Formats: sequence, structure tokens, C-alpha cells
Amino acid sequence: MRLMEFKLVPDLSQEEEGEIVRWFINLRWLAFASSTTLIFFSTIFRLVQPLNSLILFVLCAIVGISNILFSRIQMKLKPSYHLIFQMYSDLIILSLMLYFSGWYKNPFLSVYLFHIFIASVIFPRKISLLVVFSVIFIFSLITFLISFDVIPLFDIKLSHHFVGLGWLFAFSIVILISWYFAFKLSELLKEKIRKEKELRLELIQSSKVATAGEIASQLFHDVSTPMTVLLSQVERLKTKVPPEMQKDFDLLENQVKKVFSSVSKFLSFVRKRKGVEMGMKEELADIHRAVDEVLYLVRGKLEKLKIDIKCEILTQSKFLPLNQNDLEHIILNLILNSIDAVRKTEQKFILIRFYDKYDSVVIEVKDTGEGIPDDIKDKIFEPFFTTKEEGTGIGLSSVKRIVESYGGKIEFSSQKGKGTTFYIYFPYEKNSHSR
Repeated sequence: MRLMEFKLVPDLSQEEEGEIVRWFINLRWLAFASSTTLIFFSTIFRLVQPLNSLILFVLCAIVGISNILFSRIQMKLKPSYHLIFQMYSDLIILSLMLYFSGWYKNPFLSVYLFHIFIASVIFPRKISLLVVFSVIFIFSLITFLISFDVIPLFDIKLSHHFVGLGWLFAFSIVILISWYFAFKLSELLKEKIRKEKELRLELIQSSKVATAGEIASQLFHDVSTPMTVLLSQVERLKTKVPPEMQKDFDLLENQVKKVFSSVSKFLSFVRKRKGVEMGMKEELADIHRAVDEVLYLVRGKLEKLKIDIKCEILTQSKFLPLNQNDLEHIILNLILNSIDAVRKTEQKFILIRFYDKYDSVVIEVKDTGEGIPDDIKDKIFEPFFTTKEEGTGIGLSSVKRIVESYGGKIEFSSQKGKGTTFYIYFPYEKNSHSR
């Protein structure tokens, strides 16, 4: 394998490779500080010869200087090259430091194991084997030259007790550094796996949305003509009905118009268009009007299922900074979900509250239903996810999209057997209560 083909394993982005380079640099600073300290005490206690101490201090200085250089070229050199240069420069400097401090009598000979561990984790198999053979070659070469008196063996003055303690200390250092690096790498890989999982889910949702877009386009085409006829007939009949039926025909007319709006919004939803792209104007929605419209619309369901509902408007704001139809859509979907939740329970109660909290107006819809199962809590806002036989799975996802398009956020809490509460936060408009 040529140098140009070196690549970190597993397949990491350049930013993630750069993070590993930074870990190496930090570890080298740790090695510089610990080596300087050890040599300092070895010199004081005369464990090594004075000349060797001077050489070791020079080698420590080289570690510090090289680390400064590695830090400077970090952004200019490909991370794979950077790590290889660091790995081999460390092997050479470590070998020289060990040679001038007793070689195989030095307990810190076990630091070679750390290099082998890191190489096996980061590099491909061939490159990691190259590092292993490099360690074996360097160790064998120096040992061979010492054995045949080609170069001298510099003795290190350690008693029997100090040798054992030295090996224990050195082995502990290697274990701790290896743990640190493995822990950091595992965190990096977990984050990468999480991002890839999110990307896969997003691709799956994009595929669903693309298919739904085609369906929505056909749906809009199919319903527009009969709805236009229906609307014209309603408008014509409004002029001929008794005054007491006028409100019902007004409601019918409004609901037909909302069908057009809902289908259009669904089409916009699957195309992932934002509020600005849909040409939404800056509007203020009347809270009281929205609540009245929705409660009038669901009155039949509430009476049929004998559901008690209570509404508390405690906010000082009479208006919210969004489109009137969007506010009604949000309230209606949350109430319909609550109706379905309490349908089979003994205590059938729904509470709707509007109140101020910090810098937001909060819409709270609470029910006494069975609650949302834990295994689907993270899915309820996904497009087309539903547990209802006749559900479409776009109610809560469309509510979430509308809320977020106005800079708001939606949250919920749910407990099995005790019900569910949805919270919607809209940024507080200073002038909204004065309109």
C-alpha cells in the first residue's frame, strides 16, 4: 500500500481524523511532562549517569519542540500523514530514551505496547502490522548491537524492589493512557453511528414524503372540482335558508374552504416548504375566536361521547403571531387526539389552557386518556406514523411543522393510565394583547 492510500480505520471524516490528531498531540504533551519529571528525579537520585541525563533532557526537549511543530502543521497536513509521522517519530525518540536509560532493564519498555495498541486501533491491518514489525526491528537491532558489544549497555541503578515498583508504575501508565484513547475513540464512533442512524431515518422519511407528494398532487386535483361546486352551492343556499340556520351554513362554508387550505398545506408539507416559501403573511390569530370555532366544530363528538371539556384563557395576549387557520388547525388536531385518547376511559375530561410563561404564550391541552406507550413516544411526530386504524399520521407532524415554522416549539408529557399533556410555546408578542 502506498502512502497516498493510507486511511484511518474505521472510515472517519476529515474532522474526526483531526480530532484523533489532537488527542495524539495532547498525549505527547503528557509524555513530555512525565518524561521530564522522571528524568529530573532520576538525575537527583543518580539512577542514570550524568551524561546520559543530559542526553535524555535533550531528547525530552526534542519531544516538546516536535509537538509544537506538529501543532503548527496540523491544519496543513492530511491527518493520516500527521499520525504516521507522529507514530514513527515517537518510536525513534522512545527507543533512544530507553537506550540511554537502561534499555531492557528500564520498566518503561512496556510503552512500546501502547504504540502497538494505538496502531491496531487506528490504522488498517497492513499499516498496523508495519508498525508492529518496526517495533520488533528496532528492539531487536538495539538488543543485537548491545549483545555483540557494538554499542554499550547503559546501566540503570535500581534495587530489586525498585525494579518491581518501576514495572508496576510503567504498566499502570500504559493501561491508563490506552483506556483514555480507547474511550475517546469509542465516543467518536458512537457519535458517528448516531449521526448515520439519523441520516438513514431522514432518507427513509424523504422517500415517504416524495411518494406522498405525488399522492397529494393527485388528491388536490381530484377534490378541487367537486369542492368548488359544493362551495358555490353552499353560497347560493345561504341566501335562501332561515336566519336560525345561517350560522350552520356559515360553518359549512368555512369548513369547505378549510378543506382547500388543508389539502394545500399537506401538499406544502410533503414538499417541505417553509412558511415564507408558502407566502405566509405576518398575521395575528384571535385566541377566543379560534377556541370558539374549534369547540363549535367538535361539539357533536363531545356530546355523543359524553366528554367534559374546560377551557381557560389566562394569557394577557388576545392574539398570537400566526395565521388564524393555522391556530385553529393546531387546537383542533390536539383536541381530536385527546377525544380519541379518552374515548374508552371512565373519566373523560379534556382541559385547554392558554397562559403566559417567561417570554412565551403556552397552549396546553391535557386529557385523562390511557397515555402514550413508551415505545412510540419518539415516533409520534414522524410523518405518516399512526396507531389508529383510520389515521393518516399527519396530524401531529403537521402541527409540529406549523409551530416550528413560527419559531415555536411543541413538547408533551405522558404517563400510562393517567393521560397526556401537550405544550406548545409561541414567542411572546409585546403588542399582541393590544390589537
